Amino acid sequence: MADGDSERRVQTTCLMILAAVALAVALYWLRSVMVPFVLAAFAAVSLSPLLDLQVRHLRLPRMAALLTTGLFGLILLCALAQVRQFSAGEAGFYGVRGLGSSLHFVSTAELPGKGQAESLQ
Repeated sequence: MADGDSERRVQTTCLMILAAVALAVALYWLRSVMVPFVLAAFAAVSLSPLLDLQVRHLRLPRMAALLTTGLFGLILLCALAQVRQFSAGEAGFYGVRGLGSSLHFVSTAELPGKGQAESLQ
């Protein structure tokens, strides 16, 4: 009997390793598709306590609480997008290479003079 238990443990361990490798490959292959699902799951888990608070303590109907929580989540998402936009704009100001410094370089580049432009044609 001890031999059967040992063999079963080896099989279980091998199957767990194969399943973990298959899951890792699938997640790597589907990483671009999984990002929105992970973000949606994070939003649902993080906003769920606010929804429960409105239903239990404020005694709002579930649909009204869902709408106000969704509106709060949308406002929070827009605020985070504004912070990100502001941070990206400030990064070019402080000398970090990025789109801001590239646009500054293009806008300050000297154009060829009148004689040089005619010689190029």
